[in-house]
This record gives sequence, C-alpha cells and structure tokens, in this order.
Amino acid sequence: MRATCYTAAVACGLLAVIHLVLAPDSFEDATYLGVLFVVGAVLLLVVAFAVLLRPATWAWLLGGAVSAGMFLGFVLSRTTGLPGFREDSWDPAGLASLVLELVVLAAAARALSSSATPPPARGGPGGRSTFRG
Repeated sequence: MRATCYTAAVACGLLAVIHLVLAPDSFEDATYLGVLFVVGAVLLLVVAFAVLLRPATWAWLLGGAVSAGMFLGFVLSRTTGLPGFREDSWDPAGLASLVLELVVLAAAARALSSSATPPPARGGPGGRSTFRG
C-alpha cells in the first residue's frame, strides 16, 4: 500500500506543477480555466500530502475526482469544446497529464478497494481464536 501512496503523491505533485505552469496561459484563454487549473493544482497538492502522511478515504476520493475532472476537461476541450474555449492541439504537457491522471485514478481505485475489503479473520474457522488458555 505504501508504494501506491508514493506513486499517487508523485503523480499528484507532477500534475500540480504542470497545471500551475500552464495556468497563466489558461487565464488568457478563459478566466474560468485558469481558476480551475490553480484550484485543481492546490487540491492535488493537498491529496499528495494527505496520502503520504495519513491515507484516508476522503483524500483518495478527492484525488480521483480531481484527476477524472482534469482528464475529462482535457478531452472535451479538444473534441466538443468547453464554454468559450476549444483547443485543436494535443500538446505534450496535456498528454503527459492524461497519463498522470490515469495513474492517480488507478492508485485511488486500488487504495479504495483495499480499504473496503475487511482484513482476514485471525484464528481458526469462523474467525475464532484457536488458543484455549
């Protein structure tokens, strides 16, 4: 599980950096896009620290939701377009972001599925201890 946390934290950190670097251009394209880039980057930094310090369900859900939103926003902006904005190029930074977003989604899915599975019962059949003292 620790490897999943480290992987997600690195992916979230890289995504945050990419979005903060691209934010100024996004503000020029459409103000709301710039705001979304900055807010998304800040939320991903929160997720990165949370999964490193004390992984919790809320952090995995937030990381998954932000990554899914960013993924969807990128694809829509290049296909159907977004309100007041449409991009024609599939730039390398955007493609790298797609990969990182999928990494965060996979890590979140793994962490959430493992936390939903109860630990195996200790002891003998029926989960009862075989120790008789």
